[in-house]
Amino acid sequence: MLTTPAESERAAQLLAAQLDDLARYRHVVQAQRAVLRMGDAGLLEIFSHEADGIVADISAREVQLLAVRPAVQAASPHVTAGHQVAELYARVERERALASAAARDLAAQMGREAVSIAHEIAEVSGQIDRANGAYRGAGDSAAPVMIDRTG
Repeated sequence: MLTTPAESERAAQLLAAQLDDLARYRHVVQAQRAVLRMGDAGLLEIFSHEADGIVADISAREVQLLAVRPAVQAASPHVTAGHQVAELYARVERERALASAAARDLAAQMGREAVSIAHEIAEVSGQIDRANGAYRGAGDSAAPVMIDRTG
């Protein structure tokens, strides 16, 4: 169990900051989804860097929370039921799950977009190959060549 009020206060501060950063991360992921729909690669990169920074902050704070977490988890349920640290810890876990799900959804959406773009590139490449083949093949005959430049 937490041994001093100072440890309890520090744990509460760390967990509150973690909760805020996880919520910010989830909002950045939602913004990335919106930007992905808009197709703005520059904005997507900016939000990606923002998300990376938040993840770095969260990871650094996790190291500090490693010492606190076992004490919170080891405390008896009747002692921690109304305790600020236990409540914050539960909220952080819920927010972590939400942020993780949002990130997985974004990754899946980006994967689908990548597959769609790959198919589009393959289709355009095939059209170019056919046009180039027709152009090269037409040069073998002595007849005049007509190229359709409208399509």
